[in-house]
Amino acid sequence: PGEKGLWRPVQGTRGCPFPCEFCSIQSFFERGYRKRPIERILADVRSAKATGSRYITFIDDNIGVDWKFFAELMEALVPERIVWASQCTLHIADKPDMLQLARRSGCRILSFGLESVNPTSVNAVRKTFNEPARFAQLIGRVREHGIAVSTEIIVGMEGDTEATFEHTYRFLMDNRVPLPRLYILTPVPGTPMYRQFEEQGRIFDRDVGMYNGGTCVFHPTGMDAEMLQAGYWKLYESLYTYGAIARRMRGVPRDTELAVRAFIFATNLHYRGHVHRRITPGIV
Repeated sequence: PGEKGLWRPVQGTRGCPFPCEFCSIQSFFERGYRKRPIERILADVRSAKATGSRYITFIDDNIGVDWKFFAELMEALVPERIVWASQCTLHIADKPDMLQLARRSGCRILSFGLESVNPTSVNAVRKTFNEPARFAQLIGRVREHGIAVSTEIIVGMEGDTEATFEHTYRFLMDNRVPLPRLYILTPVPGTPMYRQFEEQGRIFDRDVGMYNGGTCVFHPTGMDAEMLQAGYWKLYESLYTYGAIARRMRGVPRDTELAVRAFIFATNLHYRGHVHRRITPGIV
């Protein structure tokens, strides 16, 4: 791999059909979902492997939407003997056959946008298909199939209060999530949320350079902006102490290859450095 690093990017699909009001993807692509021909995806996978690494990151917005297509792609990937990671909705945890196929095709890490452990907050952004009461069960199911879980959670949503920080910390630690990422709710221009917050007069910072996922640019409802900002970094620091990293690493499936396990651990240290420099992990 050399200076290119371990992972190679390949894209199989683009867009996402779900109506999450904070999401720029659904706004930009108008909830469209496009799939590339599998032969072309395979050609890119083989080109990536030819550079010296069999580790592939599918940079899809949501690789698990069309399950027939997903199954065909997974079957086609099995002979390629790659190791891959991508992002998906937690729907896949209710499809054991898809989890089995994903693992067999080389999937070792899946990232899920949980958004919140608070049901009120999830419903407020029209992500009603996410059920916080089932998160622990579903995460466990993914792990049982030999796939490490990465999560993305947003703080500052309509149902969030100061107590949400502790609830989020406990959830991520109790469920041993190896790679948790956090964002402050950000009303991205062009999204339904941005229009709503503008109408309500809640946006106080319009410098798009501050729309980085780690800066509060609006007035939240369950706390003030200063509390949200401070609570965000305090929560991140708590999750990325050396002790917390060690505890969460226990959530990596036992049969995970050493190279993938080492990557997850190194990413934790990388994120820890970002947090201490006040850079939102996953953005830079």
